[in-house]
Amino acid sequence: MQEEFTDNTDYSTHEDAVTLALPSGYILNDYKIESIIGQGSYGITYLALDMVEGKQVVIKENFPRDSSLRNQRTHTVRASSPDTQKSYDWALTRFLDEAKLLIDLSHPNIVPVLHCFQAMGTAYYVMPHIGGQELHLAAPPPFEITEKWLRPILECLLDALSYMHEQNLLHRDIKPNNILVHEDGTPVIIDFGTARALRNTHTHTKIGTPGFTPLEQYSTHGKRGPWTDFYALGASCYYLLTGKLPPDVHERADEDSYVPLANRSELLQRFSRPMLHSIDVALRMNRRERWQNAAEWLAAMRGINLRPTEAEQAPKDNHPALRHPWNKTPLLVGGAIAAFGIISALLLILITKQEPEPVNSPQQKQETIQQAQEEEARRLAEQQAQEEEARRLAEQQAQEEARRLAEQQAQEEARREVERKHAEEQARRHAEEQARRRAAEERRRAEEQARRRAAEERRQAEEQARRQINPNAMLHEAVMNNNVALLQEAIQKGANVNYLNSGRTALYIAASSGYTECVAALLQVRGINLNYRCPGGKTALYQAAENGCAECVRLLVNTQGINVNVTDNNRQTPLYTAARYGRADCVRELLKAPYIEVNAPNFTGATPLCIAAYKGHVDCVAELLSSPNIDVTLRHGANTALDYAIEEGHQTCANLIREYIRRRNSRNNAAGSTQR
Repeated sequence: MQEEFTDNTDYSTHEDAVTLALPSGYILNDYKIESIIGQGSYGITYLALDMVEGKQVVIKENFPRDSSLRNQRTHTVRASSPDTQKSYDWALTRFLDEAKLLIDLSHPNIVPVLHCFQAMGTAYYVMPHIGGQELHLAAPPPFEITEKWLRPILECLLDALSYMHEQNLLHRDIKPNNILVHEDGTPVIIDFGTARALRNTHTHTKIGTPGFTPLEQYSTHGKRGPWTDFYALGASCYYLLTGKLPPDVHERADEDSYVPLANRSELLQRFSRPMLHSIDVALRMNRRERWQNAAEWLAAMRGINLRPTEAEQAPKDNHPALRHPWNKTPLLVGGAIAAFGIISALLLILITKQEPEPVNSPQQKQETIQQAQEEEARRLAEQQAQEEEARRLAEQQAQEEARRLAEQQAQEEARREVERKHAEEQARRHAEEQARRRAAEERRRAEEQARRRAAEERRQAEEQARRQINPNAMLHEAVMNNNVALLQEAIQKGANVNYLNSGRTALYIAASSGYTECVAALLQVRGINLNYRCPGGKTALYQAAENGCAECVRLLVNTQGINVNVTDNNRQTPLYTAARYGRADCVRELLKAPYIEVNAPNFTGATPLCIAAYKGHVDCVAELLSSPNIDVTLRHGANTALDYAIEEGHQTCANLIREYIRRRNSRNNAAGSTQR
């Protein structure tokens, strides 16, 4: 197979040449493209001038590189092939969904979306051009950053993320490159190309920047939430303070080598421990251990812990003396009784071991018994006093414990009351701020609509005045917009139907765009040049055949004076280009022309049948084989059309050609027999 046969088009002059971006100076609605800011896999970002406001803006264009193609002449965007059409449509829908999410955001620390529109076969949204530097470029060196510099920036970013999360939106790519800092120190979050709505879906897209992305974002089933953005923000702070990225999350999953910032003495000289600890918590591997909302992080920076401690989470016992029979008070009583019994036993043993005094009389015996009774009564009284003292101590201890629990409960109630009032105040302020923002946004939208209406009215007035002055411009505008009434008005005002606009006639533009009514109207004008060769040597008939405008081809072929065999700069006839691009309807209309050359080769020697068989266009092969003048024996290099169909695996094309050859041979054999 010859290499040049794959695509013999000269891309330096062909209007389907691939160009990735709009050129500098191009006018897109009311915006003038100035330069390219950035270009990724799914879009292109431009710096442009708002010609109405006279201000610079940033325009983002939907342009998925793997599935898009831009027309070099018209700059319109379309799918690069039928196989990528679904991919292109998906990217366009995703881009519009992203714009819808962002256009309703209104926060001083989030770049706003001013306008969203569809044009040129794709979609765009417009943002104001924000001055300043990226966060890591605006920050002092790591050893010079102080808490006084970092705290207000971090508070603004947490407030912006909290607002996004309340709007059910995740950024998913927080990093220093996506945060701009104004000269007054105000940070602004930009680049929402990866932002997504928070939904209870089971799968997610794996996307992010290494070093700033938590572990759950690398998994299609990872549970994502505010804690995901907080990890990225914590990693950004870590990078600012140390000049290095945190340890990679995949390495930390095996063996966590992270050294907390709050344990580093060189940082504690410039930052408070609560500030450093708050960043450490944001960078924890387990998402449940990170901050769950911005309020927790902000409170921790101020030394306030809004999370319950382990002691507060444990079940409380308000009556330990009643619920636990083996508490300290009964043990003290039992111990006292046991000690008293041991002492009494020892005394009794000592008494029994003494020599008994001789009992001389019943009176002495009576005195001895009386003394023993008195001693026993004294012992019982002492034991009762000890038990009473132990009981009093137990009651005193129970009262002290109850008082302590009551004080603790009162303190807890007071803390909850303070938190409740703080939350109510925050909610009130937030509601006021939301109302203020909504009012400002409504005013901005009303002003924007009024400005655009005025601009449109001014543009229409200028366009109307221009039409009155230049009927040729009116003619080309009518053709480009498929406006037959305006076309006829321009002709009546004396417009030159052969007037060139960028080297193209009105007939060429109408035929290439498939505007049948405009073509029919132009063909009625006497003196129109049917065969004018526009850039690339192409005529109106050639361009209509290439773009598959069969009705335009029919009108042109049936017009007296048309040259159906005209070639472009590559010696390709309209029939050849129609066969090359699989335009079977155009092939059928061209074959109706009485003087059509069905076997005319291009500059490499390939005939229409060869290119149709090579491309596998079955309908074109069938139409060409229906021509009585077709010659299937012609070769392109070493191959015939049948050879190309077989080599490229187009079995249906090969079968059609074989059947044609079989019928032709049968007719020849029959004719030979008749002559004999």
